[in-house]
Amino acid sequence: MTWAMEQTKVGKLERFYFDAQNSSCDLFLYSGEGGNQNNFLTEIDCLNNCYIGKIIILF
Repeated sequence: MTWAMEQTKVGKLERFYFDAQNSSCDLFLYSGEGGNQNNFLTEIDCLNNCYIGKIIILF
């Protein structure tokens, strides 16, 4: 069984969300059900989509 399959089986997917108060992207555990658009696979995806007013080029 792959790591991704094991994570899905347990229902704990590591994702990032944008915290507007702290202007940061933070890690959380996602159950894989429901949720909203503030849910990103990587910290870079989160920063590139949410960090308004700043120029960030991450690769």
